[in-house]
Amino acid sequence: METAAVAGDFNLKPGGQRIGDRNADAVQAAGKAVRRAAIGFVEFAARVQLGEHDFYRRHLFDRVDLDRDAAPVILDRYRSIAVQGDGNTFAVAAQRFVSRVVDGFLNDVQRAIRPRIHPGAVANGLQSLENGNGFCGVAHCAGFSMLEWQWPVRVRPVGFWAESLPPDAGLSGLPLDPNPARQYLLPVLRIGTGRFAVRIGPIMGKLLLAPMEGLADAVLRDVLTRLGGYDGAVTEFVRVSGSLLPPRTFRRICPELAHSSRTRAGTPVAVQLLGSDPVCLAENAAQLCTLAPAGVDLNFGCPAPTVNRHGGGAMLLDDPELLRRIAEAVRRAVPMSIPFTAKMRLGTHDKAKALDCAQALEAGGVVALVVHARTRAEGYKPPAHWEWVARIRDAVSIPVTANGEVWSTDDYLRCRSVSGSQDVMIGRGAVADPFLARRICALGTGDDGAFVDHAAEWLELLPLLADFWHQVQLRVAPRHAPGRLKLWLNSLRLTFVEAEALYMAIQALRRIDETSRMLELHGVPVRRAACAA
Repeated sequence: METAAVAGDFNLKPGGQRIGDRNADAVQAAGKAVRRAAIGFVEFAARVQLGEHDFYRRHLFDRVDLDRDAAPVILDRYRSIAVQGDGNTFAVAAQRFVSRVVDGFLNDVQRAIRPRIHPGAVANGLQSLENGNGFCGVAHCAGFSMLEWQWPVRVRPVGFWAESLPPDAGLSGLPLDPNPARQYLLPVLRIGTGRFAVRIGPIMGKLLLAPMEGLADAVLRDVLTRLGGYDGAVTEFVRVSGSLLPPRTFRRICPELAHSSRTRAGTPVAVQLLGSDPVCLAENAAQLCTLAPAGVDLNFGCPAPTVNRHGGGAMLLDDPELLRRIAEAVRRAVPMSIPFTAKMRLGTHDKAKALDCAQALEAGGVVALVVHARTRAEGYKPPAHWEWVARIRDAVSIPVTANGEVWSTDDYLRCRSVSGSQDVMIGRGAVADPFLARRICALGTGDDGAFVDHAAEWLELLPLLADFWHQVQLRVAPRHAPGRLKLWLNSLRLTFVEAEALYMAIQALRRIDETSRMLELHGVPVRRAACAA
């Protein structure tokens, strides 16, 4: 047992900084200068020299190696994440953690996250990107920012796609959350004190609003995205059945095209096409692209019998080769600057061709895939088979988004842990609980969503409910407007007792004036609108 850390390497470092130097890096003098192709002479961070691995903490009164270099930190008994035991020459720690978060935040928001060489020591053993298993950077999730976070991830070579490691990945000093649904997402940490404290939460993937025919139209997309939390949305499908559709058809389904393909809240909206003829779909995709949509999506998931009878939607999953030909034709028509995606189910009556369909769509050129984790025959009956999303992710190299049966934050966490997908699309759960996306996004700030004040949320929803009613009257015929309101209230009553009472009060009403009076009696601040013809 040794009682002190001793440096065995007394090599002088010409030009190195002493600890007392006013510009010296935290705790240690600068490391060696090395030459690397394409970047000239650079200086490694202090204590990182020629591939040695000095990332492990040492204890003053524990065993300490006397050879090579002294341990960089003494009496540091805590670390945020463990690192692998093999060395990595170019993956080093960020310079002065608190300083980089506070002083460098604005510069770092838009910077690509990549391993770089920084001349400085790191606080409390927090290390970045050794062997690709530590991920550190500035994060933003639909309006909620985390200054700087680090997470054990396995980074794929495509963009920032990453998957959480399981809880037995050798993490040190981090207890698992007792809730099984959350065990694949580590607890939020707090580094520092006072105004320099930094909260470190889970990596939040994209959260998308699903296309829902007859339910999530432009009016509801507007209301839901204004409540926050969404990174993107997809329209209900545009049916393509043998003719070239005029631009006004796309604008009717997606009025956001007149506003850079974004909702009033700024959420990008992709336009979904449904059909079975590769040539006709390609021609209409080219027409759509003249309107500059935020994305072009193909529908291979609709289970409606009226759609499936004509060979559209989920029925095409019986023919992976046709899927490939459709994707190839549309890919040629869609400029590379416009994202080209697809949404599919696991099959028609069974899942035997699920992997073949996903691989066919990838071969056809789609850049991302949304998988509704049920077959056509299963419709919307629980459960959703998220484990099949994981199998599809293993079978393709493009990003895969999980979809189906997400009604709560716990469902969201469980979906991510089972499917392995960072990105999730929510549909009926978002319609029934308009605040769900915002609560999901708050998970990244450390709010576990355990307490939900539905009474307060209902009061916040009332003005948006009034705006929904106002917009519906402008878009649909007067005889249909009350029915559209009832359709949403029927979903809302799954979450709010107040919505149940309001739904029962207007269920038998047919006229706009009497419906408006009943809304006012229930606290909805109704605006009068000139109805659509």
